[in-house]
Amino acid sequence: MFLQCTASVKTTNIFHITLTEPFLAPTAATADVSKQQKSSHRSRVHGAGTHRWEAATQQGQRGPSYPYPPLRSTEIRAMHDMLTNELAQLRSEQAAVAAGQQEIEDALSGALERVGAREQAQQDIAKDHKKLMDKCMDLENRSRRQNLRLVGIKEGAEGHNTIKFVAGFFSTVLGPDNFATPLVIDRAHRTLAPKPARHGERPRAILVRLHYYTDKMRILDLGRMKGRLTYEGAPVYIFPDMSPEVNKLRAAYNLVKKKLREANVEYSLFYPAKLCITLNGTRHSFNSPQAPASLLTVSPPGSGVSQSAGRLSLRRMNHFV
Repeated sequence: MFLQCTASVKTTNIFHITLTEPFLAPTAATADVSKQQKSSHRSRVHGAGTHRWEAATQQGQRGPSYPYPPLRSTEIRAMHDMLTNELAQLRSEQAAVAAGQQEIEDALSGALERVGAREQAQQDIAKDHKKLMDKCMDLENRSRRQNLRLVGIKEGAEGHNTIKFVAGFFSTVLGPDNFATPLVIDRAHRTLAPKPARHGERPRAILVRLHYYTDKMRILDLGRMKGRLTYEGAPVYIFPDMSPEVNKLRAAYNLVKKKLREANVEYSLFYPAKLCITLNGTRHSFNSPQAPASLLTVSPPGSGVSQSAGRLSLRRMNHFV
């Protein structure tokens, strides 16, 4: 008994072949025949597809229906093996890259830990350095506690004996009645700045080391009480001797002190740089010169405005220090 069937073969959207074969019962003889027919069929299919691709190539009609020639099983195996090898190589390279990345991450993590430890150590060192600097500045200024700085004395006025000149200078400027006993002066000399080369240039200051701290404070109090001091017709000034660091801190208050003097407001500057003002029985202190100068309103002389307005503005400065 034979059955007629129709088979349609489609190979990569390239061509269609329709075969009509009798269906036989599966026997050993028919199995061999079937194998031979399948082999012959593959050859015909491949040959027909190749022929049509070559014909389309010769006619210049290669398009979506005939993009590439059909592949043989050997070529497919070769391509499969090549892709497998390349994929294995890519996996190996990717594993190497991942291992290198992990090493970099470990090294970076260790570096971050070391940097964090160094930063903490640097902060500790900075704190210790500040403490040491403050201590050194305090020790230096303590060693200058009995020193005075005389500014404005003409160059060469001291002659060859500066100590004798300074003792007479205090008696002349502050009054001989204030020094019943002679001052005990350990040292006195000009500062180490270069000597003025021409007449009229600013003279160097004279540093005086008194033996007793009480004598230094007495001289400063007398100078503050007398106000403006002159020697041989030239204005002179008596200041406590401080380190350059403290002088820099105090110089930041110059603008505020100028406006306080213009407003006839008494003030005091305590060590190292603390400005104190007493207004209407209330004491105001400033630990920083960052108070806005614009808040310090000063009335010019003859304006008819009382000093109370200026004092009110001074009290406002406390909120900004």
